[in-house]
Amino acid sequence: MSPIPPLPIREAVRLNKLLSPYLPEINGDAPLDFVGKIIENIKNNGQHSVYLDAIALMYKTTPDKIVENSTPEEALTMFVEGLIANRITALHQFCQKLGL
Repeated sequence: MSPIPPLPIREAVRLNKLLSPYLPEINGDAPLDFVGKIIENIKNNGQHSVYLDAIALMYKTTPDKIVENSTPEEALTMFVEGLIANRITALHQFCQKLGL
């Protein structure tokens, strides 16, 4: 799987809005711990569709296609790679500064 490009600004803001309620405080955690906390927060809030919606947005596809064409491990990899490509912590801080 080749690296994905970052989203255009409008979609990036949508990604931030989608994930913002589940983002832990940015405190220098190791990247995998940070991603793990996002997934845990999504799971604990019972909003499992947010996970697939975020992947679909980052990969410009639909949640159904992700489920049909990806194993759970592949979906997790896609989620992590998408967050890295879109620099989720910097994106979130940027959106907070703009009041988005």
